[in-house]
Amino acid sequence: MSMFLLTSALGSAIGIALSPTAEDPKLVWMYTGLSVATAVAGALFWVCFRGLNGREEGLNALEGVGEKEERLEEE
Repeated sequence: MSMFLLTSALGSAIGIALSPTAEDPKLVWMYTGLSVATAVAGALFWVCFRGLNGREEGLNALEGVGEKEERLEEE
């Protein structure tokens, strides 16, 4: 719950910081800045986690390994 409230507080702080730019001639720059920040965050996310897609099958195969060994020991 604390993490949810922290992200909510950060979102509110960003909203307060951006509210002075929410005027007619400045709206284009506000939305341009938000879209650039979103694109940068998306690119960083992809760079950090791009290798996990290739390892997914191997990680999924690990789920049943311990169960098979336990069954063999019981028999």
